[in-house]
Amino acid sequence: MIRTSIFSMDHQKASDPISLGMGGVVHCSPHFENPSNISFLDSKIVYISYHNEYEIKELGEWNASLVIPSQWAHQHFCINHFGFENYNHTSLKYGVGKILSKRWSLGTSIRLKHLYFAGCQEAQLFLYCNIGASYKHSDKINISLLTHNILESELTSTDEERTKENHALMACSSFRFLDNARWCLEIEENNWCDWNIRNGFEFVHERLSLRCGFYMLPLIPTFGCGFNLDWIQLDVSSSYHNQLGYSLAIGIGSKF
Repeated sequence: MIRTSIFSMDHQKASDPISLGMGGVVHCSPHFENPSNISFLDSKIVYISYHNEYEIKELGEWNASLVIPSQWAHQHFCINHFGFENYNHTSLKYGVGKILSKRWSLGTSIRLKHLYFAGCQEAQLFLYCNIGASYKHSDKINISLLTHNILESELTSTDEERTKENHALMACSSFRFLDNARWCLEIEENNWCDWNIRNGFEFVHERLSLRCGFYMLPLIPTFGCGFNLDWIQLDVSSSYHNQLGYSLAIGIGSKF
């Protein structure tokens, strides 16, 4: 029997309201897709979000994450679920980030993915590894690199078709041009043959955060806002595709 593999050509998608509001910039995610970004945190963080694409209930995604700082390294735990009865996947992720020097930090994460789709005889398990690095030039400039799915292992073996995740390399620059405003530019290389650009802005006024941006191709505008109520943070954002319609993300988080 001939075995086939399907490679998804989708770019890495932001599934939280902060990233989505800022043009889908992955490095801004409160679920810390880049594990090196947790290294500079000084408190525990819990964040839960829901993302729905194009107002289709079957395309809903839940994420919940927890960051625990410690003296030797910062740890990150995340659970993710996407899909519906006939197609769904659930992932468990564990990441570690550590400061190497005043400006450099390094992080890595492993993710166990359970995939099921209608017609497969056995649900499939995959193990992925991400590696990230961050360079903090100053309080105003930060540069991050992330290798997504640099290592992949299939833990089950079947004759069914399967969907593999892309290998991707992402670079992001964050410029804080005002004390309460920042601009993020992210470039993604996908499977050595495809490129994407994401661009986002955030302006903070007291307890209110306003966000906007775009990603391409095609050109998709995004916008969102957040409210910081001392011990709790609320975020909401949306994006618009001129043929498929609106996508919505909401999230709630807390530091303690």
